Amino acid sequence: MKKIQYVRLPCGLCGGRDFDDLFTKIDRENSLRQPIEVHVVKCKGCGLIAANPRIKDIYSLYNKDYYKEEFAPYEAEQLRIESAVPAFHRIENIIGKKAGRLIDLGCGSGVFLNGVIKASDKWEMHGLDITNFLRGPAKSKVKFHRMTIDNVCKIKDKFDLAVMIEVAEHLTDPVKTFTAVNKALKEGGWLFISTANLESITAKIRGDREAYYKAAHVTYWSPKTIRKCLERCGFSVKVKPMHNGYWREFRMNKSFTTLKNAATLSVFNKLHFRDTFLIGGMNVFAQKVTK
Repeated sequence: MKKIQYVRLPCGLCGGRDFDDLFTKIDRENSLRQPIEVHVVKCKGCGLIAANPRIKDIYSLYNKDYYKEEFAPYEAEQLRIESAVPAFHRIENIIGKKAGRLIDLGCGSGVFLNGVIKASDKWEMHGLDITNFLRGPAKSKVKFHRMTIDNVCKIKDKFDLAVMIEVAEHLTDPVKTFTAVNKALKEGGWLFISTANLESITAKIRGDREAYYKAAHVTYWSPKTIRKCLERCGFSVKVKPMHNGYWREFRMNKSFTTLKNAATLSVFNKLHFRDTFLIGGMNVFAQKVTK
């Protein structure tokens, strides 16, 4: 078994090197099949919470076992795909665009993209990830780019909309990554982010038991820190809670992909809090600032 090596880095937002240690937990359920320490710290300069030191070879976590465990069989993902349809229409309404060129950053198995395919035929779709795991219609209808998100600005085409679904927590150098995304967008283009909100009530209650604290997640966001980071990278930012039936529905369906009874899932959704600043999530709409 290869020994896990760790690296200590400056703050990914402000570059500071002075941190408050919050806690350390052991991630035993990772794709490397060995215990990995997750050292969670808070930057004294800007307040960003991150894993530091973190595993040095972060990309070693994204092996075949990671993708097998992260994504359910395609047949079991249908509820998530169906949920992505109304979610995407709401994104269209907020950004004021019904057509254009779209890229899913960290597209994984293509759940979101397959939802877009069902929702509209007016978007040219691209997907980006370090491994091509696309399934379903997305496999043939999406132009795939095998690369890290830091390199998205090297793609010749410019995009009207980029999305990150549960990806922002994986970013090791968020300023570099968001700057690259900004360059990849057309003037006035949009970046949509769905991620956890560690200022939510449940995140505070759960503390170090919060599921987002694991080896593959290295940056943990609050509305304040993600806004600060995106504004530094040339965006104007709106942070919204995940309302019932909005992107939270997509996230909840991910946890219930094996449910046979869609009515049961619908009742569950209605019973949950309407505002998931309570239950842990946030939507971020960031528009490229026109120079």
